[in-house]
Amino acid sequence: MQDYDKEMYAICEKMFNDIGIWGSSDLCRLIGYAEDSDDCYYIVKRANGKIVLHTMIGGFYSIKSMADGYEYIENQFKRNCPPEEEFKLILMNKYQDY
Repeated sequence: MQDYDKEMYAICEKMFNDIGIWGSSDLCRLIGYAEDSDDCYYIVKRANGKIVLHTMIGGFYSIKSMADGYEYIENQFKRNCPPEEEFKLILMNKYQDY
């Protein structure tokens, strides 16, 4: 297996399946970590179920411990964006669509 940034991987793995905010407004579920030679990425699943990569520069903030209504939000997400069974790791030579 290719070498990867284990510190960044661990940051993501701690929040596996947490619902949070990426950047300033994208509510999504963190499901993995990806990297290429230029950047590190959160692998997230949006509320509509679409899986996308977001640069880690934007920041991901888990709302699990912040939101009083987290259980309600989690139940709403489960419809189109259920929790994943295992944490994903994607290593790329260059950024590509996922």
